[in-house]
Amino acid sequence: MPIYRLATLVCCAFVFSAPPALAELNSCDEPTPKFREYNAAIEAKGLDRNDPEDRLKHAEDILADTGSGCALTALAHSEMALQQFQLQKYGEAANSANLALASSVLQRAELVRRRQEVISLAAVSAHRTGRVEELLQKFSIEDMDFILELPPEEYWATLFLSVAGYEERAKLRSRTIFEKYGGPPWFVEDEYYQNPPLSEKIYLQINMAATALYQAGASDMLVELVSKMPDSNAPLQSTLLAMAAMHGASDSAAALIAMDEHISRLRQYDDEGYLSPDSSSMLFGSLALAYEAAGEEAKALAVRSAAKKRFGLAFDPQSAISGYLFWRYQPGVFTPDVDFEVAKLAAPITPNWPWEADIHANADCYARFNVDEKGKPFNIREFCNDKRFLKSAANAIKHAEFHPKERDNKPAIQYNVVQPLAYRSMP
Repeated sequence: MPIYRLATLVCCAFVFSAPPALAELNSCDEPTPKFREYNAAIEAKGLDRNDPEDRLKHAEDILADTGSGCALTALAHSEMALQQFQLQKYGEAANSANLALASSVLQRAELVRRRQEVISLAAVSAHRTGRVEELLQKFSIEDMDFILELPPEEYWATLFLSVAGYEERAKLRSRTIFEKYGGPPWFVEDEYYQNPPLSEKIYLQINMAATALYQAGASDMLVELVSKMPDSNAPLQSTLLAMAAMHGASDSAAALIAMDEHISRLRQYDDEGYLSPDSSSMLFGSLALAYEAAGEEAKALAVRSAAKKRFGLAFDPQSAISGYLFWRYQPGVFTPDVDFEVAKLAAPITPNWPWEADIHANADCYARFNVDEKGKPFNIREFCNDKRFLKSAANAIKHAEFHPKERDNKPAIQYNVVQPLAYRSMP
């Protein structure tokens, strides 16, 4: 994941509050260390300058040496933050970033890029560890300007802004993503594969834009933007978040009407076994709360009754929503999971050409299925714009092998996988 990119300011339509008062910087008058000399020192120890663990060890040695000057110490703290972030040690990276940003060394013009790198990883780490307010004490106005000027595609910045007191900017950035990728539907369910699907990266951007809106409490906007997307384009998580926001919308009855097509699609996926237990529970919980907020007590009671039969008498709509959100989206427990995705193939798929089709035929197909803990597809449904290719597509997916999804470092079932297949004649 790129953690920094310079860009021009998208727009400035709002007046934002400044970050909290900054803590006093630790002054340092020593010359700025040269990166060339720093890297040479790593190699002189027989360490690999491209290995995060080796770079981390060198930085630790500098900090353990009481004779290290203040400038070299500040650089070592920034190196610690960078390498800890690469190793996904977000709590440690946040600590090291705070120490690096507390020094005046990283304010120097020649270290502007290094400071931007540290700011970026610090913002991500702070969001993931629930320490945004603490980090804001270290940010200057220029630091916040850097984040504000990043393009909306840098979704980590949008997530950070949504919990850092910049809700209006987060909402604007999120709307930009939805409007950019709302587009025409890329397939028509039960008919055929129509257009190239959105990439997994784009699905992630849409999911994180929806997450930012949810975190910013923008229920009406979240429902509006998701409801306007073709249901085939809307990622599962974004749809579930919009459904969770329906009971908090200014008009829950109108939200239910706007989301009707998406609700029907998710109910279909649930009936067909393409939703995980967590997703199904959230679907029922969101509907129960939305119907209650809309004054449709009979429908709310019916949903609650069906949920208790399926999930147990202890089923609680609010707990179903918060339980789903807790491990996926809450700051400090952040897992950008994408259920609606192209799974990771363990080997290429090589479908056979169907004997019914001549050599000049072309076809676009896709299959929807789940992947078990061993990487084998099951519950397969295939769709093609030329029905002569259906059997070939089904057989290809049946024998495909995927890398199992992991959850909590254990193999887990991956639900609602979509795999495109393209058949092209020889030129």
